[in-house]
This record gives sequence, structure tokens and C-alpha cells, in this order.
Amino acid sequence: TGSVPRMVEALRNAIRDLGPSPGQVFVGGVSIGAHAAALLAGEHRRPRIDGCVFVMPAWTGTPPQHSSAAVVAEEINADGAVAVLDRLGRDPATRDDWVFDELRRAWRSRPTLGSELAVAASGDGPTAAHLASIAVPSLIVALRDDPVHPLGVARAWQSSIPFSRLVALERSAPSEDRSIFGAQVAGWLAALNAPR
Repeated sequence: TGSVPRMVEALRNAIRDLGPSPGQVFVGGVSIGAHAAALLAGEHRRPRIDGCVFVMPAWTGTPPQHSSAAVVAEEINADGAVAVLDRLGRDPATRDDWVFDELRRAWRSRPTLGSELAVAASGDGPTAAHLASIAVPSLIVALRDDPVHPLGVARAWQSSIPFSRLVALERSAPSEDRSIFGAQVAGWLAALNAPR
């Protein structure tokens, strides 16, 4: 979690540190990390990128008002992450959700989580025009019925990015197998590199 421009710069530095690598270079991210990867991949003077993976993009262009991330950031800043996690753990709708398990592991070790989420929730995502300038093969992975990362956003990204493929998984799929995201990426890469 953090500012998208900082993530873009981190990706750019990581590619630069690879040097003249003979292998393929792919960039990607989850949620606003996907925003950062898309912004870098669509730059006019971007570094060498052979493909992109965007998992659960959250929005296109200007962030929605009163987004879930913004609301949670306000709650954490007011009450603290532990109190918010306790509330989520008492809610039958979230306590058995795989996302809650991930949040419980990640949030407790981030003392600046509230401010980080607030920054993330206020950052612009790539516009449709920016997405249209991504000229490398791209995989978009989304979950159905995800209120924070709507499937409609992923579909809009897929319709804007010229060489893209969208995979929509059931919301519960990662509960049964956390490796499902990696499996989707591995299958896409194998198909991408298969002899024609």
C-alpha cells in the first residue's frame, strides 16, 4: 500500500536494475499495484516491457467517491486497525472470507496503514486512453462479486487494452486455493510463449 507514483518509480527502478537482460520482462500488480503497472506500461518513454499482469484493478481514471478503501482508511485513522479487524471478525459476512484472513495478517504490522490507505484511495488510476496505449500482451484477473474491485472495471480495462485477456474467477475461488492467481498467470504465460 502507498502512493501510485512511488510504485511506478519502484517498478521503473526494478526494470533498470535488470540491465540488458536477455529474458522477458513482465510487470504487474494487485489492486492499485495494477494501476501503477498500467501507468508505467502506457508511458510514451516506458522502459522495456514484454507483458503485463493486472490483478483486480479498482477503478479507471478518477477514484470513486466514498470508495471502500477511503471508508476503511477513515475508520482505521479513527479507531485503529485492531478495532476495525475486530469488527470485521464479528461480521458473519466477512469473518469467513479469505480476504479477511489476508487483511488480518497484513494490517497488524503496519502502523501507518490508515494514512497509506487514504493516499491509495485518492490516487487516479489509468484513464481509458492511457490503457489503450499499452501495446504489449496483458492479462487481467478479476473476481466476480468483489465490491472493492468490480468486475465491470476489469471488463473496461480489457476493452481498452488492445492485446489483453480477461479471466473472471469466482469470489470464493482463492478460499479453496490461494495459488489460483499464480496458476492463471502461469497458464497465460505458457500460452503466450507456445510455438505458433
